[in-house]
Amino acid sequence: MPIPADRSISGFFKADFNPYYILAPHYLHSSAGVRSLHYLCHALNEFGCEAYLAPVSPLNPALRTPCLTPEILQNHYISGRTPIALYPETISGNPFQTPHVARWLLNRAGHLGGPTTFHSSEALFYFAKWVLDPGIEARHLTVPTADLHLFNNNNNPFDTRRSGACYYANKYLHKGHQIPADIANQATSLCLDIPRSPEEIAAILQRSTVLYCFEETALITEALLCGCPVLLVQSEYMRPENWKPDGIPPGCGWAHESGVLERLTQEVGQFRNLYEKSHQYCWNTVHQFIIHTHHRFTLSKGESQTQEGPASEIQKFWTIPKERRQKYLNNFLHACSETPVFSEWKRNNPIMKLAGWLDETIVATRPIFPPDAPSPPSVASSNIRKPLVAKEEHRLLEQVNTLLQAGQNDQAILLLTRLVAHDTLCWEVYDSLGQIYAEQNNLDEAALVLLKGASLEFSSTHCLRKLAAVFAMQGELWRTLAACAQILKREPDDQELHLFVRDVLVSTSPRFDNISWLAPEWAKTMDALSTYKNQAQAARNLLDNLQAKAQSVLAEHHPLTSLGNGSRSHERQ
Repeated sequence: MPIPADRSISGFFKADFNPYYILAPHYLHSSAGVRSLHYLCHALNEFGCEAYLAPVSPLNPALRTPCLTPEILQNHYISGRTPIALYPETISGNPFQTPHVARWLLNRAGHLGGPTTFHSSEALFYFAKWVLDPGIEARHLTVPTADLHLFNNNNNPFDTRRSGACYYANKYLHKGHQIPADIANQATSLCLDIPRSPEEIAAILQRSTVLYCFEETALITEALLCGCPVLLVQSEYMRPENWKPDGIPPGCGWAHESGVLERLTQEVGQFRNLYEKSHQYCWNTVHQFIIHTHHRFTLSKGESQTQEGPASEIQKFWTIPKERRQKYLNNFLHACSETPVFSEWKRNNPIMKLAGWLDETIVATRPIFPPDAPSPPSVASSNIRKPLVAKEEHRLLEQVNTLLQAGQNDQAILLLTRLVAHDTLCWEVYDSLGQIYAEQNNLDEAALVLLKGASLEFSSTHCLRKLAAVFAMQGELWRTLAACAQILKREPDDQELHLFVRDVLVSTSPRFDNISWLAPEWAKTMDALSTYKNQAQAARNLLDNLQAKAQSVLAEHHPLTSLGNGSRSHERQ
């Protein structure tokens, strides 16, 4: 990202840079990888970028790590910006389904799950050299993982009288390995199976004489900052080749070297100064990450830069030019709400509920074909083909406009039907084709095409208005009113539509004794209800008669009933 002096004047009036969407679990101090993702999000926002975490809770209130919301997603979409998704190496695929993907290797690929190879279009970054397997090329991106407010040796009353040891071997033990008995019996375990707060861990490290580490862990840094020397125990998770002789920090050494602990105790205090100096390098790697991702992921119109194989529906939405995105906003939000990463939104957020409700309501409340009539085939699905890329679709739309302006309707129809056959999401295609069919008095085809177009409109009502007119021309009063009702829900003050509805109603011949003009199925329904009512009453009468007979028989023959009747007779005497 350019420094302020390099920013253009346009930066005062609009956001020029794409936002970052980061997929991370909720904040968890026991995982350095999780903390690193949250710290990176915070650092990006501190740099002036927009960075968001996927919806998670809890967060660290001390960090600037806002969660992505439907409102923010909507604003990014209609403003023409396309996000850059950032995933750790443990995540497979592209859950955000953005065209741009960056992946951060916080551990060896596949070691904790996730893929072992990555698509060439992804921008790869690594946390530390030891996570890189041979053949993987990536850029360095690192953040400090130890908070000096917690992990320090400042005014430590126990520093001159430390006692006891501690160890960390979480993955090592999980894989079935054993640690030496003297360490297991005498040292304090800092493994994850014993939940401890950061403050508790810092207190243990500030009292301990040594930390034995059987694997790579952020505890190494935290221990050194607390003045506790660290002995590295060679294992498959702690390999000497990952530690260059000049790269081992002061206070840290190999456990198999004799007499090393005394030396480490003397030099551990030097680490604090080196750690503070490394912070500027960390900021530099974040800055280089911003520059590289924004230069690499400059959006190419109509293209998906990081998709291996066909682009997903959401990725295609992101490639739509800014000036046309508003038309697809509802479809975009609804598609996002169906993905696992955003599924919670659909249940809890009104914007996503509205997006889904509009899709479902338009289908549910639009005029349906009578039960006894065959449903016409869908024009859009009658010839399923591979969807067109945005660039090709835009080119065809320009040709259609040229042909319509020239009055060449027949050639325009060929291109429009081609777009429909490819299941275009552009409602204007269905609107134009439906109008041409209506002008040619091909009302059935016009109604079918306009129904599809109406389901794609978010706020406009062009297709619905033409659909109401087509239904009126067909004499389908109840369908006409249903289409008008949908329009009035969006534009309740439309006076022209009020007059249209009045004219439609006046043109009918309603009778109070027969309202089947409103719905052809109404008379059938009322007859069926009347029949069911008569049958239900007959069944009830039959049950009442059977119950009365059963009570009569019981009174005559049941011994307890007879005894009770005799007792009451004696009392009256």
